[in-house]
Amino acid sequence: MRKSLTIGAVLLAGLLPFMLCGCSGSGAPAGDVEGASLQTLAADHLSAVTTVAAWTAVFYVPPTFPNLDMELDPVTGITHLFGTGSDGAVFDYYIASSNDNACHGTIKWPDGDEFRQTSTTVYSDDYTSAHDQITNVYPNGAQLQYTVDTQFGPPTVSEWAGTATLPGGRHLTLRMRKQSTVDHLALIFDDGSGLQMTVPLIFSPAGWTIAYADRARGTYRNASGQSLSFGLTGTTRWETMETTAADGTTGSFNLQQQMGGTGELRSSGRLAAALQWDAEGLGLLDITGASQVEVTPSAAARDFRIDQWTDHAVGLGPMPVY
Repeated sequence: MRKSLTIGAVLLAGLLPFMLCGCSGSGAPAGDVEGASLQTLAADHLSAVTTVAAWTAVFYVPPTFPNLDMELDPVTGITHLFGTGSDGAVFDYYIASSNDNACHGTIKWPDGDEFRQTSTTVYSDDYTSAHDQITNVYPNGAQLQYTVDTQFGPPTVSEWAGTATLPGGRHLTLRMRKQSTVDHLALIFDDGSGLQMTVPLIFSPAGWTIAYADRARGTYRNASGQSLSFGLTGTTRWETMETTAADGTTGSFNLQQQMGGTGELRSSGRLAAALQWDAEGLGLLDITGASQVEVTPSAAARDFRIDQWTDHAVGLGPMPVY
């Protein structure tokens, strides 16, 4: 059984990519060209879904706090927060009383997994703004290094900027602007693909959460520069997804609890294909008048699923909780 904590937020082990048919040449039958185009569109759709599911889980799932104890060293002024979660994870975090509020901590699980974080926070002289610099190191060796610049309100506005790096050096660039009722998120993969998304928010007892009844909007661009726009709506989670490709092909999909889904693609008003996929992003595309083909998200979308870098989700911080 997966151990679940609050983030962290996107490596997908055991997921084998399937080869997609390439675009047909100038002498290919029109049906082959259309089929290849639909396969590319379906792969882009799954890349967008995979990225949205992973990174919104990182940012918006409410944290479950462990029972924490606290002790203050009167000599050094260092505060030690510590505790053990219901899954046996041991939480240790040290907060210095220095001007930059230097912090470091770990979460260690019984299976040997370990998450590490270091951070500093510097406030302006009048405490109207703050600059955080944070480094997260995940059990698989991936790192997320980022800064958060916050201007305290009302309204409070924070700008996030950072880089996620996989073992071996591949990277993803993260940008996010958070301003009370709306977040603007941009993720750019190292293959040139990327996703931009606007997420409407509403205040609840748990803090700012996604306003599912309002439409979240975004655009996914693949490594070849082709774009797919999408909209998401629901009640207590995202339940429907609508897409529009650059060639006018539209998609309408019902989403399941873990962001698996099913639906159809239409071209010029006619049914072009049916598409279904599971929570891991593995899909089947049933092209009208042709056979089924297997489709998957792009390698970049799979590899940079921060929520899959460990079986445990951990807070982005500073001072992660789960």
